[in-house]
Amino acid sequence: MAVTNTAVFAGVDFKTWSIQATADGDLGITFTHGFGAAPAEVSLRPMLAAFAAGNWIVSSVDASQIILAKISASTSSNASLPLLMVQARRPHTLGA
Repeated sequence: MAVTNTAVFAGVDFKTWSIQATADGDLGITFTHGFGAAPAEVSLRPMLAAFAAGNWIVSSVDASQIILAKISASTSSNASLPLLMVQARRPHTLGA
């Protein structure tokens, strides 16, 4: 059982990761975003129908990590395909 993340786009101000859950019992993932500050925005984009069945949420965000949680231990679907995409945007720093 594992939940893995793969960087799809790793820009300075905006990053995207694909998330794969390989078993129904996989209930979350913690990964480093690398912005050096808590992201101003984190969004989840479903890639498979199993995303909705698992009730995935952004559980916590801080200056170094994003933590996702799956509320329901329902099906993870096809483990060879990304279940969801996570997109994060660095905080705006102009005028600071």
